[in-house]
Amino acid sequence: MKITPKIRKFLDYWMDGYKVIEAAEMAGYSPDYGYVILGKLRNTDNFKELMDFMGLTDDYLVRKNKELLEAKTPKWNSELKQWDTFEDGGIQSRNLELALKLKGKLKDEVDHSGEVVIKVIHDKL
Repeated sequence: MKITPKIRKFLDYWMDGYKVIEAAEMAGYSPDYGYVILGKLRNTDNFKELMDFMGLTDDYLVRKNKELLEAKTPKWNSELKQWDTFEDGGIQSRNLELALKLKGKLKDEVDHSGEVVIKVIHDKL
């Protein structure tokens, strides 16, 4: 599905916070057709185009992930009576995991018992 000007209009309304039904009607579609549009755009061929349209380009996601890999959190230092910043290990580790998955270096596997197994893939030297 190509993102036509009419579909862009629907997406603009939807991204502005209107419900799917309202956005569809405002763009000139029948109320339920908004769900059809979103369903078609979610398939693998069109999802990248939808994300790009919404401002989630590859470059943006890489920059944002890099920022989060260096995330810091403020904490009050009662001894010095000032705010200090410390690395936020929780945010950093989740984004490191995401970065490794995107590069194909880390994969989740679910075994039949329902447990999640994390497998690290090493490059051959």
